[in-house]
Amino acid sequence: MKVNETLNRGIRLKPNMRLSNNMDFIERLMQTTDMYEWIGAIGYHELKKATYIYVEGEVSDLHNTYGLYENYKYCFAFLREISHYLELLWELKDHSSFVRDGFIHFHNCVNPKDGETQKASLSNVLSTNDGQHVITTFTREELNRASTKFNNLNFDFSVTRSDGQYALMNPLTKDIMDRSERVRSFIIVARCESILPFKIFNYCTALECLFTTDNTEVSHKIAERAALLIGESFDNRIEIFNLIKKAYGIRSKLTHGQAINESEENLIRYSQNLDEILRNIVNIHNEFMSYNKNQLEDFFTNLLFD
Repeated sequence: MKVNETLNRGIRLKPNMRLSNNMDFIERLMQTTDMYEWIGAIGYHELKKATYIYVEGEVSDLHNTYGLYENYKYCFAFLREISHYLELLWELKDHSSFVRDGFIHFHNCVNPKDGETQKASLSNVLSTNDGQHVITTFTREELNRASTKFNNLNFDFSVTRSDGQYALMNPLTKDIMDRSERVRSFIIVARCESILPFKIFNYCTALECLFTTDNTEVSHKIAERAALLIGESFDNRIEIFNLIKKAYGIRSKLTHGQAINESEENLIRYSQNLDEILRNIVNIHNEFMSYNKNQLEDFFTNLLFD
């Protein structure tokens, strides 16, 4: 990702946590500590070209925020928090920015040249809604809008094990994830796919999680309810209905291992539109996402006859 201006100290995301593209900070860090000896030339040059997020503070701050972990696990926890910030940027616009490597450097104030660095990495590589890996430019305003949301949220470690290093084997239970959290999980899986039919498959699953409470007439319910919820005119509702029916047909074929004989142009169009529909719902038409099963059915029945 890029930012359309130099960010000096950077944009504050949380206390002691900032996003920046200012290379002066990287140079100063390398000159005043022994971090270069740990990350080497490749790590240094990657940092110089990157937009990065950094945290400065005391070890006691880590203990207060995350608990008493082994040092490298703090780095994994930090990376997962950054990933969540990037998810909030997706709510503003489509992008393929992702976080890969993180470093945590411990040193004392007496001799900062005598420290220790540990590294953690995440494997998710995101793509845009048409399956591409591109550099997206963000404005300061966009970054600030996401940081406002981010600053008001507490990262939930209940869906992780090994202190944030890996996901739970099954976090998709009612006790751990509610409907809105499951929807976001499927959106993330879709965004991690660059193969368009798989991308469409997971976008459809996110919609299914939003709009259904049982296994009957699933594709019709999804298409009808989404069209009623976000359609701005009669023609627009018909367009949304037909799009989702087409996309769900691809999902059904993929589920049963059948060939997907759609043109790349159509697959891109379906994927892009599903991504926009989900962004619209998450941002604007989200009041029903916390409803229980009965409330959800009542909501859509009322919507149908309104």
